[in-house]
Amino acid sequence: MSPIHLEFDLVKKVILHIGHGKTGTSAIQSFLALNFERLEREGIRYPEHPSFDAAKLGNISSGNCPNEAEALFALINSELVRCPHDITLLFSNENMFWQREKICFFIASLCEQVEFEIILFIRDPIEMANSVYHQTVKRSGETRPFEEVAVNESHILCAKQWHEALRDAGIKTTLVNYSKRKRSTVRAFLKALGCAEALQEQKDAVAEYRIVNRSLGLMELNLVRIANREFGKSAGHELSDRLVEISPNVKSHKFQASDELLTNFKSRFGPTIAYFNEFLPEGEKLEIIGAEGEAEVPFAGNTDEEYAAVAAAFNVIMDERNAARNERD
Repeated sequence: MSPIHLEFDLVKKVILHIGHGKTGTSAIQSFLALNFERLEREGIRYPEHPSFDAAKLGNISSGNCPNEAEALFALINSELVRCPHDITLLFSNENMFWQREKICFFIASLCEQVEFEIILFIRDPIEMANSVYHQTVKRSGETRPFEEVAVNESHILCAKQWHEALRDAGIKTTLVNYSKRKRSTVRAFLKALGCAEALQEQKDAVAEYRIVNRSLGLMELNLVRIANREFGKSAGHELSDRLVEISPNVKSHKFQASDELLTNFKSRFGPTIAYFNEFLPEGEKLEIIGAEGEAEVPFAGNTDEEYAAVAAAFNVIMDERNAARNERD
């Protein structure tokens, strides 16, 4: 990797929202896309991106920048050249979380010309394991039971590596525990930006309560796993996207952690949780709690709303395929 040379002299400010995933990132990005013009009047430029159309509709979004670190910092360079000195640039993409070494390298090469600030959301490990499991079923064709996948959970460990690296480099980092901010995720993010009060006056602030990229209900989860197994992950991906988009308010299923998994998590994550809790305020400390949730019982506990969601999703998929077939004919 080669350091980036910036073509200006004055120090400018860049905020990077690095995720991590499954901490309200899509809801935050939806709010930012809806309010990017108002944000700029508040002194924060959230550069426009093709993902804005999906984000404004409350659909899954990748943020406003490339996934690769090299392309991200090339974009930062071009935006900084055009950006007035009194405007802060804001970029959001949870893929940054998995590129710590590259991003820290570029930040270090620019620190004399750019003041960087990082916003990092984290989450209680058992909750995170649940959410990641749902995502792997939806996106990666997963068919195994919850606990076989949960034992590989490691986001909180990677987050600690990020926090330590940023602290050692003297980079300001705002830390938010999503588990304690589920109903105020956008507000917590705006507070980190320093403009919460002004933007909360906007009618669009109802995005605070919009559910984006939710996890699946139990019946949905079982159906998508079957689709993954029988027809491949693309079929499960398509089905799960339709379920989430058409019926965003179905209650997500939570798996109850076994005693064995709880013991595993306490052993692996205990020191890391203690580390983060030194930086988190009272009322927002991380925890390992396994009492909530339900054991994994296939095809039990389904609701009328879930059945309606599945029927609607299949209906949309069939309509789209019929329309595509008619176009070909």
